Parts: sequence; structure tokens; C-alpha cells
Amino acid sequence: MSGLPAGWVGLPFGETVQIQKGKKPFDLGGRNTLRTIPYINIAAFEKKGIAEYAPIQNVPSCNETDTLLVWDGARAGLAGRGLAGYIGSTLTRINSDLITPELLFYFVSSKYDELNSRTKGVGIPHIDPTVFNGLKFALPPAAEQTRIVAKLDALLSELDAGVAQLKAAQKKLVQYRQSLLKAAVEGTLTADWRAQQKTVRPEPVEGQLIAGGSTRSPRTDLYGETGGQFLERILTDRRSRWQAKQLAKYTAQGKPPPKDWQSKYPEPVQPDTTDLPALPQGWVWASVDCLLSDIETGKSFKCDERPPRASEIGVVKVSAVSWGEYDEQESKTCTVEDNINPDLFVKTGDFLFSRANTVELVGACVIAQSVLLNVMLSDKILRLVLVQDDLKPWLLYLLRSQVGRLQIEMLASGNQESMKNIGQERIRSIAIPIGPHLEIIEAMHLAEEGFSQADLLRNNFEIALKQSAAQRKNILKAAFAGELVPQDPSDEPASALLARIKTDRDAQREHSSKSTRKSPRLMRGKAVK
Repeated sequence: MSGLPAGWVGLPFGETVQIQKGKKPFDLGGRNTLRTIPYINIAAFEKKGIAEYAPIQNVPSCNETDTLLVWDGARAGLAGRGLAGYIGSTLTRINSDLITPELLFYFVSSKYDELNSRTKGVGIPHIDPTVFNGLKFALPPAAEQTRIVAKLDALLSELDAGVAQLKAAQKKLVQYRQSLLKAAVEGTLTADWRAQQKTVRPEPVEGQLIAGGSTRSPRTDLYGETGGQFLERILTDRRSRWQAKQLAKYTAQGKPPPKDWQSKYPEPVQPDTTDLPALPQGWVWASVDCLLSDIETGKSFKCDERPPRASEIGVVKVSAVSWGEYDEQESKTCTVEDNINPDLFVKTGDFLFSRANTVELVGACVIAQSVLLNVMLSDKILRLVLVQDDLKPWLLYLLRSQVGRLQIEMLASGNQESMKNIGQERIRSIAIPIGPHLEIIEAMHLAEEGFSQADLLRNNFEIALKQSAAQRKNILKAAFAGELVPQDPSDEPASALLARIKTDRDAQREHSSKSTRKSPRLMRGKAVK
């Protein structure tokens, strides 16, 4: 290593440290009178909490000052410290008689990207010892190590405090979005807007005659129509769509409509409003079924487990729909032409609903944007076809809000710890609030303004976090290049430290060798007696 500061020595990292692989102890479990020794795994040093303990036994252990490195698994290269106990089987303890424990941890933690990207192993990746031992390390004088650590502690603690604040703000932003959704669908977001509308027209009298000879109840005319009247319009459109679809079916079959065919119209499911919040005056509860013209679904069949190319047809995977955008790359490739149905292709603007997924994602829904590939619906990702397209965002708000999520959790069935399912009839039964049409439009407008501001803040937070990560790397790089603190000519050079430690190591090896040679003779002597 060239260009090192005076008094520094460059050498492979493997020559500066001693490592010991962990081993899983027997009888792991909760703490009791026998299980008293903490078991240190990745979660323990990340969260600084112990979940399992073991009885006293002869397995590798660590203390609070040791650096621990994840040696096996997808997170190989991750470093931690600060706990005492038995070392987890996927971890390795790292010590050094040349480097202070604090500086050792800082160096190892700065090499995560390099170690993690150059692992070896086909099944479970693990640290490549050649890469680990060959890391370039510049050994500072002992006194300068202390100064470097003090400076790193000061700079990085300040940086970490800023990162913690950014992450806390990110969490609050998630809470804000949920609060915005809740306020929108429960009518509190438009409370001021409603108050302004009351001055537009005089309040009608109970039973007052209006155009067409019908009567209107109080407060009906505040915004042109109530939520109940808007719902009636939706239901009229729903029935008309069903009738048009039935007539088209009869025409395609070359048959006249049968007698009383209109009486077979499937009335929408009635919502169960038990334990649901009260709504503002003029609002009503409806079921999702009231808004639906149809629920369309695909089939499950064997596919190539890869995304389709531009000329191929795909089938959407469960992972394509989350709480973000629709990801069409998360799809399989249909290889049997007879299974292709263009009517099931996902199109831009489709309302997609995940009916089978994990506990957190069952009921996840998105409005597909910028669809480029020909990907079909599956039996797990449904397309909800609404009577009125402009209500898609409103349904999205409801299903993503706490009101909607609680209903989905109650209606979904399956293993609590893995996959959950919600059938079409239960989807139809989900209760949704309906306000006056103009108020719903206003609520969606206000919510979108809030979401836009939240997105802007989220982007700013992400940029700031990336800048903090880059700054951390620069600080560590400067520290291990001798640029963080000034050198002191009076410091004992690292070469003297290295020579002294080498002498100590040689003495220890000689002592160990003599003990090994002497031990058998003593044992044999005892045996003779």
C-alpha cells in the first residue's frame, strides 16, 4: 500500500486479526435456572435484545467489546458488537492484538459491501476467507488509533442521530398517510368543505315538493344530492350494465331474452355496519358489491418461472401487487397457447386486488399504471370492474385505510402465520362509505394533495438518507487513509507495535509448543506410578 502517512504500516487484514466461528449450543430456549447464557445471533446484536438462552457448555463465546461478523447467509458481511454470550452458528468473532476493539469494529463494518458482494457457496452464501484475509488494511500507531476512534465516535454519533431523526420522520409519514386515508373515507377531511356548502342553498323543509312531484327530506339539497341519492344513481347504472350484458349474451346466442329475465338481476350484497364508525350527515354505508359491475379472475396453470419477453404472454404473480405500484415484471411466462385469453390481459387503469397473500398483503390493491407487457390475471390477482371508473381511487382509499384493512382481516381465512385468502363473495360484502358525489370528489382531491406533499417529503428523506450513507463511507475512508486526524511525530510507529506483538506471539507459540511436548511425558510418568 503506497501513500500511507508516516508511522503507518500496510498489511493484509488477515494478518492483524484472529477469528473464531460460532456454534449452536444445545438446549436453547427461554431463560430459566439452567439456561443462563445468552445466545447471540443477528437479531440479538441488531436489536440489542436476547431471545434465547442456553446452559453452561463448552462452545465459543464473546464479550461486549468483540466484533461479530455474519459469516453465513444472505447478510454475510454484516458486523455487530456490544453483547456477551454464546456466538451464533452463522457468526464469527473477530479479535486483534494490533487494533483497538472500537477501530476494529469500524473497519469491519465499513467492508460490508465488499464482503457481501464477493461471497462464495452455491446454496447458502458465506464469506470468502480469501477475500476477508486479503482486505487491505493500513495499521496506524496505537496512540493515533485512539484519536481516530474518538473522532469517529463524535462524527458518526452526530450522523447517526440525524439518520435516526430521518427514519422517525419516515415512520410519521406512513402514519400521516394512514390518517389522511381515514379522514377521507370517514368524512372528516371534508368537514370544512361541508360547512361552506350549507350557505349555498337554503335548507329545504321536510316533505317539500320538488321538480317531478317527489318530496325531499331535510338537508337533501345541500350539495345537489346526498350520499344516498348518489348511491341510487350508482345502483341504477349497475342494473343497466347487467341488463346490457345479458342482452348482449342472448344476442350472441341468437336467442330472444326469456320471460322475466330482468327479475334474475343479482341484487348487491348488503353491508354489515356493526362496529363501523359513524358517518357525517348525508353519508351512507354501502357494500363494495354496490360499486361493482364484475369481478374478473384468471386461472392457475403451469408456467415458466420467469418474466415474459416482449413477444410472450405472462401470468401475473402474487408479488406483482403490493401497497405500491403494479409490477408487471413480477409475472410468469405462459408456454401453452391454448391457455392464452386476451380478455384477461391486465390493462392500464385496471383495479387489481390480491385475494390470496400473506397476512400483511392479503387485500392489497393497486390501480395499474403504464402497462406495457401482455400479462393475464391469475386465480389470485383479481380485476374489480367498477360501475363508475371515477370511483376507483375512492375504493382504493377505503381498502387501504384502517377501516378497510380491519374488515379484510376479519373476512380473510387461512393460516394466520402464512397465506390468507378472501373469497369473491366476502370481497363484495366489504362495507364502504358513500358521501355526496361532489364531496367524494373533493375528498379525493384533498387526499391527493396531501399524498403529493407526503411523496415530496419521502423523496427528500430518501435523498438525505443516501447522502448520510455516502457521508459515513467518506468519513470511514478518511479514517483508514490517515486523513481524519493529524499525525503526531512523537507517536510510536506502527512498525514498532507490529514488531512487539510479533515477539509476543512468537513467545506464546513457543510456550504453547513446550507445554504440548511436556504434557505427554507427565501423563506417562503418572501412569507408571
